[in-house]
Amino acid sequence: MTAERSAASFFTSLLAGALLAFSAGCGFDGEDDEWVVGGSGSSQSDGSAAQSQSTDRNQSSQNQSGTAANANQTAAKTDTGNGGNAAGGNGTGNGGTTGGTNGQSNAGTGTDDSDPSGTGDSGTPSADSADSVPFSALKWRFGHFGGSRAKLSSPQLANLRCSGNTLSYKWVTGLSGWGLSNGEAGAIAAAFVQKEDGSWVGGKFDWVSTSRSSRGLENVLSGYEGWTLSGVPNPCQICFVVVDVSGRRRSNVIGPATWSR
Repeated sequence: MTAERSAASFFTSLLAGALLAFSAGCGFDGEDDEWVVGGSGSSQSDGSAAQSQSTDRNQSSQNQSGTAANANQTAAKTDTGNGGNAAGGNGTGNGGTTGGTNGQSNAGTGTDDSDPSGTGDSGTPSADSADSVPFSALKWRFGHFGGSRAKLSSPQLANLRCSGNTLSYKWVTGLSGWGLSNGEAGAIAAAFVQKEDGSWVGGKFDWVSTSRSSRGLENVLSGYEGWTLSGVPNPCQICFVVVDVSGRRRSNVIGPATWSR
């Protein structure tokens, strides 16, 4: 009996030890389930952290790649812009050269077409060649009109004659350049006579239009607007010029012709 009890106790102890060893090997003691879950959570946390770090590294790498790409694009744009500016600079330079060339060409054209009188009329000869008596020698004494500052303009006269008390002449270029029609007597007829001392005195004595190729000297003889022939020999030399009403423009001076009154 005692031997059986001892054997039973032995087997009981052996079985308990085996169960204990099996329990320790499997890690199961009633509380290990929570540890296992906790361990899985830790492992998942570690994995998430690793994955997050990996993602962060990837994003950082992508950001760096994007930054580098942007930098390359910026550099490319800058290079392109510089190239465009350089090309634009060349275009500007060429345009300036062309403009300068055109400017010189236009300036030359302007010089060729310029009016020596400064009045804007074209085709006007110089005063030295056009005036048969120097305009500066004419003294405006009569007619209550001052024309001494008039500049040579487009109207041109020729072939002055004096017969009796009438001056006759030819219009080479009429008064249309002054805006006067053929029959519009809107310009000043001025005559000058040479005194015994050689000076030329005179001034306005009538109105004239392109349609008129002669003017009578009756106004001069009658003392029109202060006219006098005192100190003027008979016969005398007489010359003729036409001036616009502003006193700024004139025809050429023609004559002298001999006036016997």
